[in-house]
Amino acid sequence: MKADSPVPGYALTRKAALPLVMAGIFLLVAAAFFIAIGQPPVRTIVNMVSFAFGDTYSLSETLVKTAPILLCALATLLPARLGLVSVGADGQLFMGALFGTAAMLWFRDAPALVMVPMLLLAGMAIGFASAQRAPSAGVRRQTGLVVLAALALVPVVFVGTLALSQRGLGGSLSKGWKDLTDPNARTPANAPDRLTAVGSVRARYWNEALKIFKAHKTLGVGAGGYATVRPRYRNDTLDVRHAHGYVVQTLADMGIVGMAVSLALLAAWLAAAQRTVGLWGPGRHAPWTPERVGMATLLAVSVVFGVHSFVDWTWFVPGNAILALLCAGWLAGRGPTTEPIERRESIGFAVRQPWRIGLATGAVAVALVAAWTSWQPQRAVAQGSDALATAEAGNYPEARSQIADAERIDPLSVELLFQQAAIARAAGDTEGARRALQEAVRKEPANAQTWISLAQFELDQGRKPQALSAIGSALYLDPRSPAAISIYLQASKE
Repeated sequence: MKADSPVPGYALTRKAALPLVMAGIFLLVAAAFFIAIGQPPVRTIVNMVSFAFGDTYSLSETLVKTAPILLCALATLLPARLGLVSVGADGQLFMGALFGTAAMLWFRDAPALVMVPMLLLAGMAIGFASAQRAPSAGVRRQTGLVVLAALALVPVVFVGTLALSQRGLGGSLSKGWKDLTDPNARTPANAPDRLTAVGSVRARYWNEALKIFKAHKTLGVGAGGYATVRPRYRNDTLDVRHAHGYVVQTLADMGIVGMAVSLALLAAWLAAAQRTVGLWGPGRHAPWTPERVGMATLLAVSVVFGVHSFVDWTWFVPGNAILALLCAGWLAGRGPTTEPIERRESIGFAVRQPWRIGLATGAVAVALVAAWTSWQPQRAVAQGSDALATAEAGNYPEARSQIADAERIDPLSVELLFQQAAIARAAGDTEGARRALQEAVRKEPANAQTWISLAQFELDQGRKPQALSAIGSALYLDPRSPAAISIYLQASKE
């Protein structure tokens, strides 16, 4: 045997060990993340597995959410093994979903035993059909033109449909605008026709946000303060944390100053994005290279995210916001696609231009501060949950120590004070519970919930005059609160 010949079975063993190594790396990274946010890694991973496969309901939910991905992976692997050209996993997902949905709509009354195999066959048929031969450049261009033409016809068909309706074009647009902007619009039912309903309760949230802004025009009520202040202005009993619109939420939370800063940042990003993509100016005549097409795609993703955030609270959803920020950040930092990315000659290049070092240092510092301010409240929440679990086990001294650590991590949270009061009350420390609730009121006197919690505590202790005093402030801040009204009625009884 030659010295450089592979050991028999080495390649097979290495190939079989690779998934195990990748799984081990994943577990190590996950454990590091859980430790960073203050969660026990082993127990957390075990809980994740248990919640995904622990019972029949969990198993069914896991299968429902993973089946499309697994089927797409299978539809990608089979053509690859057979030597066929595949449209890729994303192509399998969209094309399979398109033809599977068409089959479902065509045979909507078919029983489940027939429908499921039919959907699988429809998805597999289009997958294998598209994998037989890769479409030529001409076919792809013609397909793209057809799709663009179909999209362009959508508003034409929409306008024509409105013009032929009973109200006519003008009447339909007037009614739609009224439904969209009417604060008293009826909440749409959670049914399929909700997709075609123009009216919703968003106008009500926007109207309340604008009322808050008019009362606090310059600086607003503070970041995230809309949820706290809204009960003072609402005419319903809905509990809403977001105004369902970035502009109105920013105006309510941070006022004119915050909106001005936000618009300035938007203008800076648009300038950087335009410089990268080259939508106008000298760069617009540059060739559409694959990278430039990719940058235009990132721009489209960022713009869609921004437009959708205008009418919903999309930017509060981490799964959406992180992807949009990655796209927007890469786009702004790339620079013109006509300039190739190349390594600088040496670090001395940056040293000779101190302003570059200053900007880079400032950007890193801002990122670290933002990450820290986001991480600390999460650590405090985890520590508070551990304190409640420890108190439930009867170890009150340790629970007090844990909740005190949580309050040092996030000294502005009133939720931790509520938890401290619950622990003190469970331990029989009535005065300690009262002090914690009074401290919550002192920290957030404009929050109706702090007054409600204090009033409920005083009512439970039989101190009706003190309960009435506290609940009066709560009713001023939230006149329609069912909890506050109930406490007031109970405390008013002789």
